[in-house]
Amino acid sequence: MHESPVARELVQAATCEASAAGHTRVTRMAIRLGPDGGYVPDSLRMHILAAATGTSVEGAQVDITPALVGGPELVSIDVEESS
Repeated sequence: MHESPVARELVQAATCEASAAGHTRVTRMAIRLGPDGGYVPDSLRMHILAAATGTSVEGAQVDITPALVGGPELVSIDVEESS
C-alpha cells in the first residue's frame, strides 16, 4: 500500500508535464525504478493505473524499467497530439 502516494505523485507529474506543453491526454508514461523504497514494479503499475482514474493519464500505458540506484522516477511521457 506504500505505492499509493508515489503513484499519485507520478500521475501528477505526468499530468503537469502534459498540461504545460498544451496537451490534454497522456498515452504513455515511462518510469525508471531503482531499489530505493522497495517498490514492486507490477504493484506500482497497478497503483499508477488506479491513481490515473479520472485524470488525463487514465488509460495510458505504463512502462517501468529497472535502474541500479534511486527510486521511482518519471522519465518521459507520450501524449495524444491535438487536432
